[in-house]
Amino acid sequence: MLGLSARVRHYFGLDMKARELPLKNHFPKISSRLKVSHGSAAKLFRQLNEVNAAPAEYFGVLLSEIKHLNRCAMTRRQRLSLTRDVTDLCYPMAQAQMIEHAKTGGVPEDEERKQALGRLVEIVTILIISFQILFDGYYRCGNFRYAMSRSVAQECAARIFELMIVKQQAMALRYQVLGEQDWRTVNTLFYVMSSYEDVGRAFPTLQKLLKLDVGRSAVSLQEQFALLHMVGKFDMLRWPVHLQWIISNYMNGVENAVNVRMTDAGIPARNELIAYCYGGKAASTSASQNPPGPAMLLDYRNLSNAIREDCMGLMESKKNRNAAAMPPRFARFPEMEHPIIADQLLRGLGDTDSDECVESETHFDELRVFVGFSQVFDMLHHKNGAFASEDRLEDVLANRSALIAEDHLATDRSVWTLLFKNQKMLRLSTQETNYTTRMTIGSLLAYGLGDGINRPSLAVVARILRPSNKKVVIDLHIIAQYAEQVLMTVNAAKQAATGPRHGKAALLLYDKAGLGGWGLMFKPQDILPGIDQIAVHRKQRELQIDLKSRRNVTHDFHFYTISLTSAQLGISGEPSYVNAPVPQS
Repeated sequence: MLGLSARVRHYFGLDMKARELPLKNHFPKISSRLKVSHGSAAKLFRQLNEVNAAPAEYFGVLLSEIKHLNRCAMTRRQRLSLTRDVTDLCYPMAQAQMIEHAKTGGVPEDEERKQALGRLVEIVTILIISFQILFDGYYRCGNFRYAMSRSVAQECAARIFELMIVKQQAMALRYQVLGEQDWRTVNTLFYVMSSYEDVGRAFPTLQKLLKLDVGRSAVSLQEQFALLHMVGKFDMLRWPVHLQWIISNYMNGVENAVNVRMTDAGIPARNELIAYCYGGKAASTSASQNPPGPAMLLDYRNLSNAIREDCMGLMESKKNRNAAAMPPRFARFPEMEHPIIADQLLRGLGDTDSDECVESETHFDELRVFVGFSQVFDMLHHKNGAFASEDRLEDVLANRSALIAEDHLATDRSVWTLLFKNQKMLRLSTQETNYTTRMTIGSLLAYGLGDGINRPSLAVVARILRPSNKKVVIDLHIIAQYAEQVLMTVNAAKQAATGPRHGKAALLLYDKAGLGGWGLMFKPQDILPGIDQIAVHRKQRELQIDLKSRRNVTHDFHFYTISLTSAQLGISGEPSYVNAPVPQS
């Protein structure tokens, strides 16, 4: 227990270090012409209550009331009261809407969803800046005044991080990411707080204060800082929206998931990321040649170990068909989601910095795209059938990203633009309208230039970025350069002996460089390599095959390498689309 002298020194702030680190904040200019009605929270609450059933309108009313908040001249007490009130009005609806909109998401985006989440992001941004203005004011005070307002200053810092998490989540649901100014705020504030305060101390969250039955009741600045960066590390642009919250689930469920320390070394080791005070981007595996400020290392080996152990436990429980051995963090998810979650988690532990590429726009009026396993199968069925020379309506429209256009301008711009291509991936962009070809993370896609669609390459939608409301960028991971449609049966010997066997649609794929040979793709179903018996039906022949290793699992398809060789298929040399087999009914 502190003695009297120490308590007096602490009360007057005499035991505190002088706050010398500059915040480097730039706030909107105050306009004397703008006014705000203080103490109007009750009136605003009544207005919002009238539109409570229409979230987009709810956020619209709230946004119109506070859009000039940070340009208004007011006392610190008035700003604190008003910002708290608006946060209390916004936060519960924000949580409810993010839960609702996490059920669906992709391309194109529903208009009401776009409005609700877009307005939410604007509101949260205004609140973050308002809390920054408050924190900046307290931070610049002398030690005595700061000591008198210390708890409020810490509250402002905690709210900035908590609201930044909300902003990051809402943007991720639209396949958008935090900007440079957001990361600069996060990195600078955390470094400053870690220099003068205990960032490991837990503060009450808005969930607790508003008595919401979601999330945690208390969290530290270090945990919030780490969560923001780990969400960036695992890149939510690669995740189906309904699975994006899994990272926060791991962060909350793994003890000391990420540890943060200040460093002068500046070189991250394995399972470490580096971020910088005043830095305008998420933590990276690469050190900056010209660091903007002091470095911070995020050690996530505990998180990495937990993920790898869970994925190994999942594999063992599946192999042994032992549901009781399922890792608890996987047991809470539907079984069909398990392989998708495992793939995304393990991929996220890799080096995402290697995905960077130099874009260069190339317009192809004849780039044709077919999206979805069923559409790709039907396209190949037609191309290899008796009426291959006759174009279907789908074939005519396949060179546009929108089968129907909203207006003439959209018609002109709804073609695909190639931004980047190498042996592993290609990046496409297009104007997004309500009629843009529907796709989600994990959608199968066949593409070709002009008549090249008769010899399509196959890829999977691996990443979606929406840089603006009118543009969408799609990253495709190339799967194979050759594909043919076949029928398949699973455990045919165990099926009923009566009646004909009906094969299911499947695709035989070949890619020497990527696969090292042949692969089999089919609609999602629970099949275990080495246990289930698989047969494919091709050219009136039934071929027994073994599934070897899993290559990709999505909500659209499952994809495995197989034991078949070209010789067993009667193919000499590289497979060719010439004389491709006609599918058997």
